[in-house]
Parts: sequence; structure tokens; C-alpha cells
Amino acid sequence: MKKIVITGVDGAGKTTQVNLLKKVLPNVNTMSVWDIVANPEYKAWSIYNGFPPEVEKYVMQLPPVSRTFFIFHAFDFAYAKAMQKKADFLILDGYWYKYLSVEMAMGTDEDFVDFIFNRYEEPDICFYLDLPINKIHERKPVISQYESGTKEGIDYANFLKIQVEAKDLIENMIPEDSYCINALKSVEEIHEEIMDKIARNLL
Repeated sequence: MKKIVITGVDGAGKTTQVNLLKKVLPNVNTMSVWDIVANPEYKAWSIYNGFPPEVEKYVMQLPPVSRTFFIFHAFDFAYAKAMQKKADFLILDGYWYKYLSVEMAMGTDEDFVDFIFNRYEEPDICFYLDLPINKIHERKPVISQYESGTKEGIDYANFLKIQVEAKDLIENMIPEDSYCINALKSVEEIHEEIMDKIARNLL
């Protein structure tokens, strides 16, 4: 199974590109951190009722390390399930680079980096969608409580502050041979560039 990562800050267009790849690559599976909520086994658990608002309220009351454990509980579940499926390609939306960079920007322990790095394999190919911070508002005018990093309400200024720090962190986490793509290009141009690199390296 070839692992393809599409990562970047919020609003960079990760999920859009994941969905486009899903349509054109053969025998493909995708994975996102919140796949856990689609599983009937967990739907009965009260913590996942009313997702996402109620889950976010709970998560944002946790201290930083506990919050990170919760996020990576969901990530680990989704990753394990995805690895069990027989597919030629697994497309990872954000991957741990995105989630850990945001968690660190919100104050979690830096020791998580080594733990997470050693737990999950590097992908066969990684695409980093580079979006300038000053363009995030145009791409993501509506944010969640978790994204704003607040215990109460929505704080867009704090969201942008988190994204600034997360952007620096994620750029130091991704593999050195990652492909950096200008996220200001059109959706079609980005998709074409990604497909060209996949064709050259994985097909």
C-alpha cells in the first residue's frame, strides 16, 4: 500500500485535493482524524453524541496533554482501521504533521514529537500545500471552537495566532523530500501538479 500525504495549515485545500485523488486513483482509501465518528461502534458512546459541537466543548476543557491524547486516540483509531483495509493507495488528510503541529501551537508537550514520529511511518510521498497566513481568512471564514483554541466561544484572532506557529512547526515536521506546492494556485493546477508527481514516483 502506497501512502500519500496531503498536508498544510487550515484552509490550504487538503481535503479538496484528497477528494480529487480519490476519484482518479485505482483501489484507493482515505483517512482523516475524525473517521472514528463514522464507526457505529463508537456512535453509542455519549462523548460522540452531537459531534462535532459537544465533542469540541469537551475536548477544549481538557488540559493540553490530555487534549492531545484525545485527538491522537481518534487519529490512531482511524489510522489502524485504514491500514487494515486492502488498497493500493492510502491518502492521508493532514496526517500527524498537521494535528501535532496545531496541538503544539496550543501548548502541548514537545515530547510528543519523538513519540508520534516513531509510531507512524513516513509516507511514500508527501505534498505540503503552502498557504500564506494572510490568506487563511479568505479560505476559512468560519472556524470551530477547537480550531480557535478556546474553552468558550470562537476567537478568530487566536485561531490565526495558532496557525502562524503551527505553520512553522509543520514545515519542520514533514519529510525533507516533501513536495511544496503553492496553495494559491487553482484547484485544478494543484491537482495536476500532485498527479504528475504521483505518476512519476508511484505509478
